[in-house]
Amino acid sequence: MSNYNGYKTYNTWVVASVIDAMPELLRTWIKRANEIYDEANPDQFHSKQRIAKLKLASELRNWLKAMNPLPEGEGASEVFSELLEASLKDIDYDNLADIFLARYVEQYDYIQNII
Repeated sequence: MSNYNGYKTYNTWVVASVIDAMPELLRTWIKRANEIYDEANPDQFHSKQRIAKLKLASELRNWLKAMNPLPEGEGASEVFSELLEASLKDIDYDNLADIFLARYVEQYDYIQNII
């Protein structure tokens, strides 16, 4: 069940909102969603959409983890590091990927014009 403008969790919505608010970042992820969808090859177990969703979700997760601004280690920053890690775990990357892929299908002509 979606509770936050179509997103399953508040933290998922926050990530999507930040991406949406930054045109260059939005273009980058929409372009990547297009590439992933085009490269996805269905098999007997997974549809093209499912394979694309899993790949895009994985890339979004890795991107956010790589952007962690807090150093790992002991001290006061450890509290904030734990809070950030808990927030990252609350993001539904599959839901985020689903919505980006839906945008790819629904707005394909528009997206092609802005990339």
